[in-house]
Amino acid sequence: MRGKGSDDDSGGLGALPGLDCRALLEAIPHPTVILSAEHRVVAANRAVRELVGEAETALVGKRCWEVFHDPGRTGPTSTCVMERAIEAGFGAEIIGDEALEVLGRHFRVACTVVSDEAGELSHVVHMATDISEHKQSEAAAQDSELLFRTLFECAGDYMLVVDPTAPGGPTIIDANQSACEKHGYERGELIGMRMSDLDAPEHREQLPVWAKRIMAGEDLVFETVHLRKDGSRFPVEVAAKLIHVRGQPRIFAIERDITERKQAETERQRLQGQLLQAQKLESLGVLAGGVAHDFNNLLASVLGNADLLLAVLPEDSKLRLQAQSIVTSAERAAEIVGQ
Repeated sequence: MRGKGSDDDSGGLGALPGLDCRALLEAIPHPTVILSAEHRVVAANRAVRELVGEAETALVGKRCWEVFHDPGRTGPTSTCVMERAIEAGFGAEIIGDEALEVLGRHFRVACTVVSDEAGELSHVVHMATDISEHKQSEAAAQDSELLFRTLFECAGDYMLVVDPTAPGGPTIIDANQSACEKHGYERGELIGMRMSDLDAPEHREQLPVWAKRIMAGEDLVFETVHLRKDGSRFPVEVAAKLIHVRGQPRIFAIERDITERKQAETERQRLQGQLLQAQKLESLGVLAGGVAHDFNNLLASVLGNADLLLAVLPEDSKLRLQAQSIVTSAERAAEIVGQ
């Protein structure tokens, strides 16, 4: 509805009966103007004057879009909150869906229709609440979420976000592309699966223990074995911590395939075993060399005495055969030790 206000209405707050409207207007901390039915400024509080840098006398009589939008405009914007408030009628408070940008700051506009004693439209209270910090926080949150999502999707490691409070046990609520590809699932298949469905059977009983420690605030690193969709297995190292998303507890897990590490550990253990065996053989060789040396010394004594015995025995002595046998056996023993 449209009221009695004329196109040249610039009477100021004196046209408003009742309370000390000027004091009330100035007490409002948000930029607030009183407008006529034709969108002309009737009064503007200090917050408006400081915002646009003009005196009230310079503002009174101007159209609201000339003050807050573009001086060159010839009519209200397509999203004009005041127009919607007038259509809604007396007492209705209409809040804009879009933020109004003035001098680099953002405002949320609310308009309320004021009627006169006859019930006709008298004025419209136009109040703008500065939401610049909220918009900046909102933009920062969006940037942060975009950055996280980019890092999440581009990471080579497998990343999972798990709901530890799900009725069926810790359940996957988000997974990056690497995790999907490694486990052989589409994202839609992986999301909603329980973590126990990914763990090998022999490790499943440990899952509640790990979840409880993480929920207690412990940043946990552990090893387990995961199953692919085709049933094949691969070992993983998991680094998990508790985070909160919109006030809800979540477990953020970064996983890494450690198959090559496990293979390298197995090879290292094999080589260590071979080295240990070689060291044992070397020790035995050193021991055998020492024994051979001592035994050679003994054989030299035996052989020397046997040669002396042969030298002093007569040719026809019956002992020469035994003495020769000692020499032969000692020489054979020396040959064996020498090998």
